[in-house]
Amino acid sequence: MSPPPRSHLRRMLAYLRPHRALLGIAIGCMGLYAVFHALSILLMKPILDNIFFTTAGPLTFTIPYVNWSFGFPDRMKFLAFVSAAIVLTYFTKSISSFGQEYLMTWVGMRILQRLRNQLFEKYTRMPLEFLEGERAGKLLSVSLNDVGLVYSSTVRLVTDVILQPFVILFLVLLALTLVPPVLSVASFVVLPFIAGLITYFGRKMKRATTGAQVKIEDLTQVLSEKVAGMKIVRIFGQEETERAKFERESEGYFHWSMKQAKISSLSGPLMVFLGGLGVSVAVYYGGYLVVTQAITTGSFGAFVTAVISIYRPIKSLTNLNNSYQQGAAAAERIFAFLDVPDAPDPDVGQPARFEREMSFHQVQFTYNGTEAPVLKNVDLSIRKGEHVAFVGVSGIGKTTLLMLIPRLLEPTGGEIRLDGVPLPEISPRTLRRLMAAVVQEVVLFNDTVGANIQYGRPGAGMAEVEAAARAADAHEFIQALPQKYETVIGDRGSKLSGGQRQRIAIARAFLKNAPILILDEATSNLDSESEREVQNAVERLASGRTTLVVAHRLSTIRRCDRIYVLRDGRILDAGAHEELMSRCEAYRTTVSLQSL
Repeated sequence: MSPPPRSHLRRMLAYLRPHRALLGIAIGCMGLYAVFHALSILLMKPILDNIFFTTAGPLTFTIPYVNWSFGFPDRMKFLAFVSAAIVLTYFTKSISSFGQEYLMTWVGMRILQRLRNQLFEKYTRMPLEFLEGERAGKLLSVSLNDVGLVYSSTVRLVTDVILQPFVILFLVLLALTLVPPVLSVASFVVLPFIAGLITYFGRKMKRATTGAQVKIEDLTQVLSEKVAGMKIVRIFGQEETERAKFERESEGYFHWSMKQAKISSLSGPLMVFLGGLGVSVAVYYGGYLVVTQAITTGSFGAFVTAVISIYRPIKSLTNLNNSYQQGAAAAERIFAFLDVPDAPDPDVGQPARFEREMSFHQVQFTYNGTEAPVLKNVDLSIRKGEHVAFVGVSGIGKTTLLMLIPRLLEPTGGEIRLDGVPLPEISPRTLRRLMAAVVQEVVLFNDTVGANIQYGRPGAGMAEVEAAARAADAHEFIQALPQKYETVIGDRGSKLSGGQRQRIAIARAFLKNAPILILDEATSNLDSESEREVQNAVERLASGRTTLVVAHRLSTIRRCDRIYVLRDGRILDAGAHEELMSRCEAYRTTVSLQSL
């Protein structure tokens, strides 16, 4: 069960601690702004009393509570003093407003940056099974939209929770010096009703925000998925279907956004109306006190202005509750990711060594959320330097078996050993340094050709990169690209053909020069000419390395030292190609299905 939103908010506020010094300066700016805001209203009293409505007595200006009093011999000198005081007051308000807003924005942006960095770091440490089970749209939505909501709500929360009470406090203190206390109390009688509305609208905003966040997640998922698959959309003539689907998701987001807008738009005017009731009490009773000469016109004008000014920060606090509910909903989703248990620490364990063999002992694996195991009591042994293949129908667990070796997945039963050492006792990082992989779904990045090859060994020089490309039969087509090795190849290598992408992946593996090579359908989905070129490169890459192969092509597996036949998650048989042809019906069936 996830913690309540308040605990999420406390965790968010903990991100403020490294910025305590700047926060202190910002809070000082807020206090200064509140003092001079009240002072700017106080200046109305002597202006009305001594300039527009002349009253008997000396021309004085008194600042309450500190008892600072200034006397003036005539109205012109008094007018000059008040004008200068107005300039000084508004200048100080402007400087303090800039200071608190800039500093709080700086702190907020640092929190946003830290959150996004933590989320990305978390993605690199999450169990692969969990990460691949989440929709890309949700990951993007949490990393971008939810973090943005938390940023805005945190900055507003800290700013308004400190600034607006400061403003209200000094305005209330000012009001108490201008009129009898009974008038002040009567003017603020609507405050409990405002507090009730704040709570009511806050609950509704939380539900609306959660709905909108889910819909933007769905919208992001559809957009990223369909743009990436636009070729298939067009080939199958599904443009209208996909447009309709996107419009439905967009309409759903519009629906929840308008719920948010309705709550936000309704809460503000209601606060204004209730504030108007308070102002009407102040005008009626205060006007009565002026008529009966119980207070001066200046006191009345300054008091009414103070009352009106008090309801403005109260309205901000109302909107703050809406913002808080939005931030709480977003924080809940963010911390749901940050609280996912990490995969094993890649730096914990003894260094990996591979001198003799790799072995599986009664290994089992079951995916989360499923009951049937994919692998059942698998026992096998692979000696250093051997070429081993795994065959069987699709979905039988061949790729899962390979993913257990670099600990991208963890067995749910049994154990795997490297030179007799159980893999959990070996540092995953050093284990993975022993391995390179070329898989069916080639992963390339939107970077240069050279950078994608260099990913196999960061820091390698260009001469080494070119040597790896030559070994992978990739140098020739790279030289024909517009900027050669500096050509940016697009998202997932979209500017290259399938065979070219595979050869870049092979070059990357060549550059890493790892002793263990994993080949997962490395030559599938290619035309005959590309397959032949890639197969030649793969054979050179596999030479002298312990190689684990998953393939459907007979030409890929028949030269392996040993072939494991999988059925129903178990090892059905194992042997060389000729041995299995003579005794294993399942293997003969697999071979007969090949057109080679």
